[in-house]
Amino acid sequence: MPPKVLLMGNAIVSKAKLSPSVLSFFEVIELPMQFPANTLDYLGDFFALLINHAPEEGEDGLATLKNIRQSSLQKAQDAEIVLIAQESAKEEIISAFRGDFFDFLLWPFEEEALIQRLERHLGKMVAHEPAQNKKSWSLSEMFNHFLPAANLGIAPNWIQDKDRPIEQKNLLRLQFFGPFEVFYDGRQLACDLQRKPKLLLSYILFQHPKPVHRDQLMDWIWPDVDGDSARNSLNNAVFHIRRWLDQSGLGAHTLLFKDNFYHFKSSLQWESDVALFGAHLRQARQYEHENNWELAANAYHKAFAYYRAGFLEEWQDDLWVLKESDRFKEQYLLSLDKLSQRYFEQEQLEAAMVLTQRLLDADPLQEEAHRRLMRCYGRLGLREKAIKQFEQCKLALNRYLKTGPSSQTIHLLGQIQQQCA
Repeated sequence: MPPKVLLMGNAIVSKAKLSPSVLSFFEVIELPMQFPANTLDYLGDFFALLINHAPEEGEDGLATLKNIRQSSLQKAQDAEIVLIAQESAKEEIISAFRGDFFDFLLWPFEEEALIQRLERHLGKMVAHEPAQNKKSWSLSEMFNHFLPAANLGIAPNWIQDKDRPIEQKNLLRLQFFGPFEVFYDGRQLACDLQRKPKLLLSYILFQHPKPVHRDQLMDWIWPDVDGDSARNSLNNAVFHIRRWLDQSGLGAHTLLFKDNFYHFKSSLQWESDVALFGAHLRQARQYEHENNWELAANAYHKAFAYYRAGFLEEWQDDLWVLKESDRFKEQYLLSLDKLSQRYFEQEQLEAAMVLTQRLLDADPLQEEAHRRLMRCYGRLGLREKAIKQFEQCKLALNRYLKTGPSSQTIHLLGQIQQQCA
């Protein structure tokens, strides 16, 4: 059976308009735009949703996309979404794209563009006609070879890669980015420990499988308490942690103490968002070193999916947390900057815009990022948005640094105003 694609609406692209070659590659199921989003999961397995967006003809694809996002559907949430809109809706689509993650094509485009996009989402290559028989591209160059937007950093229900099973028995999953959360055996554990025991638990788990010396813990959490009192406080915190472990099904014996070191059992099956974040960044750099930018980009985007918020954001007043938070944030920002610049150089402007905006959301004082976003708007002919971005840059620099944009940024604004006049 060919892979199944759901096509919602027909204002721009309908099944009747698709060629036999497309219909031989994919099983296209045509649905009315009014088809209830909450019943999509009952249509069997499908890997992509093509959604027409033509509000003037009664087919509001962005509203349909929003309904799907707000639903509790599993298959529809996992499927790749490609929005199909008229060229005249480009600015509206780009604006929506910055706040959500979906793929899109602007009409008119050649069928080859649609086939290539679907193949990319499917993760397989199917047979093509010889190159000399292919139609020429009419799609705007900035959308050529566009990385699927679903890879731009969507975190699934639990931070995980799609190619791994959702559930795995006796697996401990740890979330350090954002609030500290623990998942075990497919369920989230309510961690109702007090601040210090909970912080202690997160630290020992963060260090796993490396053991942590008792004195290090006392000096860190109880720095102003004498030896005996600090030891008693530590023992009390460990008691509450072990009781919580036992109540959660992990077992009190999971946390061991030997030769003045605390550590979890080496047989503990675990994974964490920070570990996977680091692993994907290392993989990305390796691919980058090998000059394989396609694989490097995929690895970078997988890493971005794990960085949802600051490291243990509920304890930013703790020096250890703050130090680690700064370290992870720097890795994240440098990677965003590098990849967004690469996309810009390759004329993949929408991908560059999404990552650059994310960079500025995390650090609004990156003037070079403001300039990159201004250049993207300029190349897209969006003069007013480029000017607005300049004003945002000016406001941020004045607010936090009591200074203004550099001469380079001012000169760029002038260039864009002339080019787009």
